[in-house]
Amino acid sequence: MKRTAQSINSGENTELDYFIANPSCIDPYNSGDIYGNMVARQVFDPLLEFDFQEKKLIPIAAESLPSVEEGGRRFVFTLKKDRTFQNGEPVNAQAFIRGWTRLVNPKTGSSPSAVAYYLMLVKGYDALVAGKTETFTGLSAPDDYTFVVELSAPFEDFPMITTLMCTAPAPEAALQDFESFYRKPIGNGAYEMVEPWQDGEYIRLQAYEDYQGTKPNIKKINFTIFTDTETAYREFRAGDIDICEIPTAQVRETEAIYGTSKDGYTITPGHQVALGDEPSVYYLSLNLNNKALADVNVRRALSLAIDRDAIVSTLFEGNRTSAGNLCPPGIEGYVENQWAYSHFDREEAEKLLDLKHPRDANGMRDLSFDLLYNQDGYNKEVMEAIQTQFKEVGVSVNLVQKEWAAFVSSVRSADFEISRNGWIAEYPSIDNILYSLCYTGNSDNLPHYSNAQVDVNIMKARSIESEEERYALYEETNRMIGEDVPYIPIFFYKLSKVGSARMKYAYISPVEVESVANWEMTL
Repeated sequence: MKRTAQSINSGENTELDYFIANPSCIDPYNSGDIYGNMVARQVFDPLLEFDFQEKKLIPIAAESLPSVEEGGRRFVFTLKKDRTFQNGEPVNAQAFIRGWTRLVNPKTGSSPSAVAYYLMLVKGYDALVAGKTETFTGLSAPDDYTFVVELSAPFEDFPMITTLMCTAPAPEAALQDFESFYRKPIGNGAYEMVEPWQDGEYIRLQAYEDYQGTKPNIKKINFTIFTDTETAYREFRAGDIDICEIPTAQVRETEAIYGTSKDGYTITPGHQVALGDEPSVYYLSLNLNNKALADVNVRRALSLAIDRDAIVSTLFEGNRTSAGNLCPPGIEGYVENQWAYSHFDREEAEKLLDLKHPRDANGMRDLSFDLLYNQDGYNKEVMEAIQTQFKEVGVSVNLVQKEWAAFVSSVRSADFEISRNGWIAEYPSIDNILYSLCYTGNSDNLPHYSNAQVDVNIMKARSIESEEERYALYEETNRMIGEDVPYIPIFFYKLSKVGSARMKYAYISPVEVESVANWEMTL
């Protein structure tokens, strides 16, 4: 979509064109990817937010950080007064009770929320998620602007959970017409939806005029949806996109043209390429219901067969880091190369495979897997590299490519053998990795991994008040998971964003989910 000089240069009509892939959902009820969460963050204000520049929690919809009572079992939030949803409804304690209940209640929509498990420790969760009640007993409102959360067990990092978009408040309108709200959410943030999400095409937002927080500098946001980065980048070079992902093989070239961000995250004129570290990991999920993959030695061998350094240097011009465990650097609990089998050792991989799956006359083994991936970005090239490396140890791989919605449906329903996936730590603690991906029964635990001691350790760590002791137990637990190899870590991400010359100031957070209200465009 071309823009006239007036739309670019007029302050009242300033528009930001931001490239995203098609989200799986933009309603906080089920937003689980960075694209959907990025849109949701403009429309909704959560209770708190983690400020990556200051490295601390800050209040957003809350007036201050919560008071912590009963040894980490009770949290009391005081809300900012006179805040409204974009339809004029008040943002009060009942709005948060409504939003959190809506998240967990199985009767809310056509399918259960995939992210409701974040509230598992709130009292009454089990009864509500089982459909035995429609009241979330752990939530209460002593008055209009006091929101109280009671947990069934201590969780010292619980305030971090309230930074997630799935914990946003909901207006009464959210309960009246699920499908309409799902496509055009009504939030309490700095921007409101102009029209319903045009699936696969665009999402248009405009500044909410009655927003009581800091008024946004940019008046309109167009989230422009492309199925591949290369097409989006061509539109960026043509002047039609302001924030864009850089194609894998063009990072260094783009740096030379537009200049590199000084801190890796802040885009300013002449320093327009952001390549900062992200707390995120690219990995393979191994479906443990598969008979061959149920053998831990097969899983260990497959992990040892992957030359991560070759993938990073060849495909990404070094703009990634080989992953030595599932927990990325930059978050509490990270230990370098913590997983024993997350490195390249083809000889050891051969030995482990020879135990039960010797090579045949053609040099192959009786092991063949479908490797599922989504078509976006560079996934095809990474999967082809892994396919070749598995073949070198005698394992046959059939690549299966699906578009995003079909891919998500397959992994959520366990309709895969090996799947490419990625995870970004939405709050900077190893808890977000271990609990989300490795705790028994969680929807993001795609391998269906279950280790009773791991579960016990995660819950015990959550309750430990001493930060040093808490993270020592998390780290021990991470090593245990590494022995089981339910996942094969491949690399840790870095940002690869570029901003147009129109961007006077933009901060891309390490998790790529941030309000753009304080961004500025050159007038």
